[in-house]
Amino acid sequence: MEDDLDLQCRLYLERNIRMRRIMTAFLLLGSIAAFAQSGPIRKGANVYIEPAYGYEAYLTAAFAEKGVPMVLVPDRKLADYILTGVVKHQSLQQTTSGSYTMVDAKTQQVVFTFTTSTGHSVDQDKSVAEACAKHLKEVIDKQK
Repeated sequence: MEDDLDLQCRLYLERNIRMRRIMTAFLLLGSIAAFAQSGPIRKGANVYIEPAYGYEAYLTAAFAEKGVPMVLVPDRKLADYILTGVVKHQSLQQTTSGSYTMVDAKTQQVVFTFTTSTGHSVDQDKSVAEACAKHLKEVIDKQK
């Protein structure tokens, strides 16, 4: 019985370590991809946020709160850019990670990527969405 418990604990720890390595690689790749952005993002352009299990509501609010100079549209056909995102909650580490990609709707060229992680905050989903919106605004504002 004790051996079974030890085995279960070891397997759990090994799986947890593997998951941390995967998340670290994911975050590093996202950070590298953030520097590989290409093409300017037009101020005032239309952007459609892909549905993501209700998480798009956090992004919509964050765009307004952070003053992202883009127009959110409810239909993909009206968009100049499409923003997609993946949000992952890690209950053991009490963290939330988000990875976002924005592509030009016509050329499918990636114009923006961003990955972030937050932990131990009251509203982690809101914090992750606001980090994305803030970074996107900074990228747009830095363009000539």
